[in-house]
Amino acid sequence: MLRRFVRANRRVAASIERRLPQRRLDISLLYERTVGDAMRRLPAGAIVVDAGAGPRCSFYEYKPAGVTIIGVDSSERDLRANPEIDSFRFADITRQLPFEDGTVDIVASKHVLEHLPDTGRFLAEAYRVLKPGGATIHLLPSRYGAFAVLSRLLPDRWRQRVVNRLHPETEGTVRFHTYYDRCWPAALEATMEQAGFEVESTAVSYYGAHYFGFFLPFYLCAAAWEWLYLLLGARPLAAALLVVARKPDRD
Repeated sequence: MLRRFVRANRRVAASIERRLPQRRLDISLLYERTVGDAMRRLPAGAIVVDAGAGPRCSFYEYKPAGVTIIGVDSSERDLRANPEIDSFRFADITRQLPFEDGTVDIVASKHVLEHLPDTGRFLAEAYRVLKPGGATIHLLPSRYGAFAVLSRLLPDRWRQRVVNRLHPETEGTVRFHTYYDRCWPAALEATMEQAGFEVESTAVSYYGAHYFGFFLPFYLCAAAWEWLYLLLGARPLAAALLVVARKPDRD
């Protein structure tokens, strides 16, 4: 009964979604294309690191010939099941990226930085392993987006149960703790600059109402607030952000 109710609400929410102004930017697709554009400019033999890769690589379809994608994750099972990476390295990215200094062309991640207890440490590692002129590209939910705020109010165990109940397709998956350390536009840009990067662009998306599609009144309220944030240009309250930065080329 509950699942039928949820499915019915999601169908109505999906029909509304297409008309929302905050939905015009598909930031997930923008991330994939941004990494793809960066890869196309790389020479043969270049290395792209998918940090926190998990069981799939979202930008794999954009990979040009001659470029190697290396997945790095703390879950060896997920890495071995990932058909969209050329090789992998099992490592805890909260501590170290398993590469020599200046050997990587791109470090990218999707929905990973919010799970790191120290974002600055990770970005310092990304800076270390990148070649001069190398890029770091990250898509993540923003700390002060509505869903991020609400999710932090629930203990991890309760949040896992709620997600599994409302999203049956997530059964059997593990949701890691979220810290949202410096995960909003101004803070992340400043952290990147402190690590030595030059920030090239930051895109924000205000659309996160789909998380509440299981109950139409919640969805409509969230969508209304997002539309207001969009009108006001309230970047700290965005649902997600995509940041592109580059290690200066001093050669």
